[in-house]
Amino acid sequence: DTVEYDKIRQQFGKPVGSFQAIKHDLADLHVAVTMAEHAATYAAHAFDIDAPDKQLAASIAKSKAADASRTAVSAMIQYHGGIGYTWEHDSHFYFKRSKRQEASYGDVAQHRERIAQILIDGAGHPERATNGRESSGMAAGVA
Repeated sequence: DTVEYDKIRQQFGKPVGSFQAIKHDLADLHVAVTMAEHAATYAAHAFDIDAPDKQLAASIAKSKAADASRTAVSAMIQYHGGIGYTWEHDSHFYFKRSKRQEASYGDVAQHRERIAQILIDGAGHPERATNGRESSGMAAGVA
């Protein structure tokens, strides 16, 4: 919807979507959404096969999806111009949905802490786990 709108919305006599900065932002957004989709697909697969890294995959997927959603909604509101800030446009529905989903099942900060803790503990990678013992540095990837 936003990309199509920016192809017809005019600013300085040109479509807004023709400006390089907007093209780059929308391309970055496409990458973020695609990364979130792939992370979610892998997380679902990891749970399906009971992979040892399934908890890590779930937290990565949640974090990526929340970031992509927040960025997409912000871009949608901004690139729709004044109408994006009004009740007449559906962007407020997406904004509210994004905020609700961001808070569901733990927020981004909680999942990033969880990712860090899983990686520090070596969970999901039994060959790297230290089992509470002091590591020689090899488990952490330090030579």
